[in-house]
Amino acid sequence: MFDHYLNKIPEWIKIGAIIVSLFVVPTVLIYLTAYYEGFASILFLIAGIAFYKTSQKNLLFEHYGFIIGFIFFFAILGMVFDGAGNFVYNKPIENLCPAENELVRDVKFVENYDGEDSILHQFSCFSMPENKIIYQIPRWKTLGIRFLEYILIGMIFVGFYWIIPKFMKTKKG
Repeated sequence: MFDHYLNKIPEWIKIGAIIVSLFVVPTVLIYLTAYYEGFASILFLIAGIAFYKTSQKNLLFEHYGFIIGFIFFFAILGMVFDGAGNFVYNKPIENLCPAENELVRDVKFVENYDGEDSILHQFSCFSMPENKIIYQIPRWKTLGIRFLEYILIGMIFVGFYWIIPKFMKTKKG
């Protein structure tokens, strides 16, 4: 149906659209994942579900190495790319703050020794009565918490895709 319309578009416009999208899409994704809590979390949930669901079911249940690899790889990517988290994922980090303080997230752009820029999410505990940051949560703690969260989410994916077929078999039988 759309082939008729696509064939009418000049080739140089198609190539230009591809080139522009190669620069625009990553830039928009980086911006959204850096500044909006929950955006990367949603992308990773969708990607995790899509990847795990499209995997070969025979491979999933016969080879535990694939399951462990999936969970570990999913957790590493989640830890690296979902620095902002969301209001649910940030609750354990919030528990690192003393009582009566708020968790605040600051986005920092850092230039590495090799000249590349990195986006860091610095979590801190902010005291409203004192109107200042009283504790900066170390980066290794936030990364560790995020890694454990994504391990848990990966295990939930595996659990759902392990239990659902068994439930469907018992329902049919």
